[in-house]
Amino acid sequence: MNTLVRLVTPLAIGAALAGCAPPQTEKAVVIEDRVHAVSPSASAFKAGPLTGTLTDLKVIERVEQGTDRVDTPAKLNAQLKLENPSRDQTVRVIGGRLLFIDYRGEAIPLATGRTESTFTWSSSRSATERLDPGMNETQAIDVNFPVIALKDNNLKEIRVELTYIPSAFAQNTVGFKATVNVPAAAANADRPPSGQQ
Repeated sequence: MNTLVRLVTPLAIGAALAGCAPPQTEKAVVIEDRVHAVSPSASAFKAGPLTGTLTDLKVIERVEQGTDRVDTPAKLNAQLKLENPSRDQTVRVIGGRLLFIDYRGEAIPLATGRTESTFTWSSSRSATERLDPGMNETQAIDVNFPVIALKDNNLKEIRVELTYIPSAFAQNTVGFKATVNVPAAAANADRPPSGQQ
């Protein structure tokens, strides 16, 4: 019995000490942004009554450092500036989408499960997303980018489709010729007698 106690005691103490030892910390996973330049990095366009400029264009994907495992698939980031140069038309901007076109002129598809590259316009000046004549607004754009375009390097062009509602802003003035037919007696009644004018 003594021998059994002598064997069990060191095992129990060893197990207790092992339980009290600080756990081995796993190396923290570091996620980093991998930035791909877009050329040109800025582009101007016209959409109906609006003019627009996309600037600071870049594609960003988030990857695990060391393994290159993709944490967040590629997204296109840009600043979109819209301006209403019209003198008499206000425009309510709803949103839009970006299409990525390959060298065959076809849209490059996004991977299964990724949503379309759409955005909603939100005005900082107005709750109605309205651009009155002479106004301009800038908004950050962050939309899904087709990963296959990075692998195959087959992007030829980016198309912007805007959704907006134009409406009249100025009031129109219309004039027309008119005369009033007044009977001669009534016309003479309002005139002062001759020589008293």
